[in-house]
Amino acid sequence: MIYIPYLLRDRSKVDQRYLKDMPGQVPKMGEKFSKAPLTFNDHRKLLDSKDIDAVCIATPDHWHAIQMIDAVNAGKDVYVEKPLTNTLVEGRKMVETWEKSDRVVAVGLNRRGNGVFQKLAKDIPAGKIGQVSVA
Repeated sequence: MIYIPYLLRDRSKVDQRYLKDMPGQVPKMGEKFSKAPLTFNDHRKLLDSKDIDAVCIATPDHWHAIQMIDAVNAGKDVYVEKPLTNTLVEGRKMVETWEKSDRVVAVGLNRRGNGVFQKLAKDIPAGKIGQVSVA
């Protein structure tokens, strides 16, 4: 299910608990677009579009497997944010679906380009947070 405030890009409709408990993590929203973007409240309707060649799956983790499989079966190339899936069974089905296709599928951590994470990648080996024993 799509979180309606995000679909509508209306921050005023975001549950106040999220704004209080996760300051800075809820996007500002309210953008003005020269042309209204297409919105979908069901990923299968998006995948029906012949104008879309590829999708980025950045949904909650428990949706990754079904959306990736549906996208590949719909003939779309796919980028899936980590974690790829929650279970080995789902992961195996995802790989089997990809292997039977001619689609490009990639998995990664989209945040890696964020300056905070790039700084951490330098600070941790430099010992700036102390000895790391568990990660």
